[in-house]
Parts: sequence; structure tokens; C-alpha cells
Amino acid sequence: MLEPFRTSPTKETEERLRQWATVFESTTEAVLITDSNLNIIDINRAYSEITGYQRDEVIGQKPNLRRSDRHDAEFYEQMWNSINCHGCWSGEIWNRNKNGELSPEWLSISTLHDEVGEIRNYIGVFTDISVLKQSEEKLEHLANHDPLTGLANRLLLNDRLESAIKRMNREQGQLAVLFLDLDRFKVINDTLGHPVGDTILQQVAKRLSACLRANDTLGRLGGDEFLVLIEGFDNVSEINHIAEKLRQTFTSPFRLKITNSSSVSASASVSTPPMEPIAQH
Repeated sequence: MLEPFRTSPTKETEERLRQWATVFESTTEAVLITDSNLNIIDINRAYSEITGYQRDEVIGQKPNLRRSDRHDAEFYEQMWNSINCHGCWSGEIWNRNKNGELSPEWLSISTLHDEVGEIRNYIGVFTDISVLKQSEEKLEHLANHDPLTGLANRLLLNDRLESAIKRMNREQGQLAVLFLDLDRFKVINDTLGHPVGDTILQQVAKRLSACLRANDTLGRLGGDEFLVLIEGFDNVSEINHIAEKLRQTFTSPFRLKITNSSSVSASASVSTPPMEPIAQH
């Protein structure tokens, strides 16, 4: 009676190694393997595609050759505490590619032990999450900015105002808040239409932005209402000067995509924590 054919353990092992080699090279996640001393002994194709480094450029190097310096010593200390205590770590990390660009990645590190429990290898697997980070940044921008003018919205203005008040109290600095609203803006919307009104709001935002310093905050509260946060000034006259510059932006007509142009004026009030009164404009 014939015995059923069985693959020898050696052939099974060889086949399994071939399968793992195929997975190693074809996966879209970058993989690097180091020895117990953190010397890189192998990488896959995805590692080169993501980082720009070829195999012969990294073999024998340490994984920190891509260190971005965006993380402090405490970050790496916590990482290695997890690896040493639990044998693994996963998290978001920023590295630097060969071309110098920063690369946000989701990295998982695990340890491989030998028969007696000694660490033989460290295995790092990471994915480029640049697209995800860009999407997060876009969502964050949309959540904090007015879609029509691109200015800070009420949510961001509240956050900036709270931070400014804390700084003022901590550093005994000064803060001014300017409120502006357009005069008879409803009439423009009703007579010329909302698209024209939107165009005017966009032009107002550009003109006001051009009058302010880089560290000032300009936002749109809604409708035709704008708010300006000003820090780092020495005396009230500076605020009056800025308020006058803002007022002057309305002296020129706004150019519209219709046959005529439109003149718009604005009313402004200024509020400051305990200081002498500031002129109304």
C-alpha cells in the first residue's frame, strides 16, 4: 500500500520563507529590521519608496538617521520604555526623508526574541500618513476659519481672545479688541444681491488684513461684523492710529463685477482692559 505523499519539513520551510519574502517586498507598508544593537540589516521596497533611501545606503546604519528633531528626549524615552517593558510600541512620529522633507508616519515597533529569550531583532513597520495629516489640517482650518473670507471664525476668535487675556494677566501686558460692522450692509444685499455682498465682504477682509501686523488677529464674527485683537502695544495712541488706518480703508469704492462700484463705510468700537478710553471711529 502506497503512503500518501508528504512534503518534507525542509520544503515546507522553504516555501514559507518564499511566501514571507514575497509579502515583505510587496507590502505597501515600509519595513525595516535591525539587530539587537539597532543596526539596520534589511529594508523592503516600500521603505525606499517612502523615504528615498536605497538599501545600500541604510544597511549598517541606525534607524535614527531619519530623525527629524521634532520630538524631544522625553518622547523617545517613553517609546523605549514601552518597547523594553511590553516588547512593542505604536504611535505617530515625524521623520525626515532623504530629500529633506518631513514625513509624518504611523510607526509600530516590535521585538523578536531567540530561543533563550534574548532580543534578536527589532522590527519597525510604518505607513506614510501625509495625506491623512493634510486632511486633518484642512478640516481643522475649515472648523476655525470663515469659508467666505478665510478669516478666523467665532470659535477661533474666542480661543485667541482667551489666550490673549491669559498672556496679558501673566505678563502684565495690554490688549485691545476692535469691533467693526459695515453701515447699511443689508441695503446692499437687498438691492444688489447676496453675491455682490459676499464680494464686498471678501474685499473688506483683504483691506483690513493689509492694515494689521502679523501678530494681530482679524476675524469675522458673522454677517457684516468683524473683530480685531491687538497685543503688544505701548500706549493708546497706537490703537487709535490702527483704528484710523482701518477706517481709511473704506474711503475708496469697492470694485464689483457690475457696471458700477459701491461705497461702504464702517462703524468701529474699541474695548480694552483697564486703560483710558479710546476714541470711537
